[in-house]
Parts: sequence; structure tokens; C-alpha cells
Amino acid sequence: MKIAMTTGKKVRVLSKSENPWNMDGRSGVTYKVGIRVDGDIEKVKVSPELYARLDIDQDYLIAGTLDVSGNNTRFLFDTLIPEYNKS
Repeated sequence: MKIAMTTGKKVRVLSKSENPWNMDGRSGVTYKVGIRVDGDIEKVKVSPELYARLDIDQDYLIAGTLDVSGNNTRFLFDTLIPEYNKS
């Protein structure tokens, strides 16, 4: 089951990091951004495409997908909300 979710309010991007990983013959890169919303700071996973579009010290409204499959749950922010992010 997939559920679309949004931050509901703008977040400020504070940092960006790319972390390569390798496990059991599989490898990839995890993309994370540090965000601040209402004074709280969180590190969240984002898609490679969204990671490339985000700039540090900018405000965004972002959305993502909660993917629940059996015993596995994954959340990934992957979309900019265009109505808010227009210049």
C-alpha cells in the first residue's frame, strides 16, 4: 500500500548529505537533507531527483510517499509542491 503525504507547512533546508552504502552485494547512495520546521530539526530521506533540486537555506513545501509492503515500511520525500515553490 502506498500513501502520499506532505509536510503541511514549509520547511527550511539546513544541510544535504550523500551516503554510499554496500550490503550483501547490493550498493547505492542514500540522500538525506536536514530540515527545520517549527524549530525542530530532522534528517529525512529524499529521492535523488528532489535532492538535486533543493538548495541549502531555502524554504520548500515537500511531499513524499509512505510505502508499506508486508513487514517493510519506507518513507521517502520525492516531490516539490509547485503551488508553494513558485518564484
